[in-house]
Amino acid sequence: MKGVTRFGIVGTGKRGLTYARALEAAAGAQLVSVSDLDSERASIVAGLVSADVEVVGSLEPLLDRCEALIIATPDDSHTEIALAALAAGRAVLCDKPAGITVDQVNALASALTARPSVPFDLAMVLRYHPFYQALAEVLHTRRTVTQVHVMDMMRGEFYFRRWHRLSKYTGGIVLHEGIHALDIIGWLLGTHPLRVTGSSFSSVLKPKPNAAQHCGDCAIAGCAHRFDVQTDPLAAIYRTPRLQEGEARDLCVFNSTRDVEETHSLLFDYTGDVAVSYSLTLVAPIRTRRYTFVCDDVVVDADEATSTITLSGPDGTHTRRAEVPAGEFGGADRRQLEHFASMVRAGRRDDSVLAQNLAANVTGIAAERSMRDGRPVTVDSDMATGYRLSVE
Repeated sequence: MKGVTRFGIVGTGKRGLTYARALEAAAGAQLVSVSDLDSERASIVAGLVSADVEVVGSLEPLLDRCEALIIATPDDSHTEIALAALAAGRAVLCDKPAGITVDQVNALASALTARPSVPFDLAMVLRYHPFYQALAEVLHTRRTVTQVHVMDMMRGEFYFRRWHRLSKYTGGIVLHEGIHALDIIGWLLGTHPLRVTGSSFSSVLKPKPNAAQHCGDCAIAGCAHRFDVQTDPLAAIYRTPRLQEGEARDLCVFNSTRDVEETHSLLFDYTGDVAVSYSLTLVAPIRTRRYTFVCDDVVVDADEATSTITLSGPDGTHTRRAEVPAGEFGGADRRQLEHFASMVRAGRRDDSVLAQNLAANVTGIAAERSMRDGRPVTVDSDMATGYRLSVE
């Protein structure tokens, strides 16, 4: 079909389903094929969006059927799949992160340098969110930002039930989740990090000897973290509560085996003499990201949950609310897909944006390294010459 980019999706879990539904609404884009190690799940997702979507059993036939590949598999597999797609000459929209190690990111950067005409984008979806676009308008009128403080809060116990609870799949929760805020800072300020130091700990979801391994088998009454698989909105694709690697939709958040922590605190030195503090907690009662930008003339406070941006200065306080449509990310997935589809048709990519994305990716890896080793880590972010970390 002329003027329409044909997409394939590899990975049909929650994020893959989100992409499939966004493609239904995206102009200039069409989902033609999906693939997953769980073929039954892939068939379910295909059936939820269109009878015309083909299910294939592996990556090679998926690449044969599409112009652009969306990677929505667990994080540790992103790089390998992206390299295979690029070698086949396919455009790639990769869910974040691009890699969970510096070696993986460097391998991808080298492949992209060797293929300058192949479109590639990292799914940093918040750049397409109306709230962040409104925040960009405000900050781009400010003269100087000297400090940024970010509070990233979520009721994230689902991470302790799924593969995210094991860092061998994610590289760590700050890399998996915090990469969004790190990319936003780089985008809004045009800066990148030089050094990070951090720590992490858990204090709430401690082991309970009297709790069962799964909520459906547990006799503890009134547990605030109880999960009912019978009312799971994703039951269609997670058809059983018992999945691989001990993953389960109703896995006990107190007794699950995990090596990621609940709370993370980090300090960054950015270029331009910008100091950044970032905290991430997975045990908050609400989901939001709150930012404070200390400028030379005002303080800008922004709250993603309420879509409010407040400027406070010598002349008083002014608040504006961004208009955000209903739906996940305010329709940002659809907007990014439409933008990427146009890039594919034009045969281009934006390496300046990609360099910022990969810098955020490597910064997340550095943050995880600092928290693990208990020492500061310096970051050398250069897409052309390679990314490097040094432990002080």
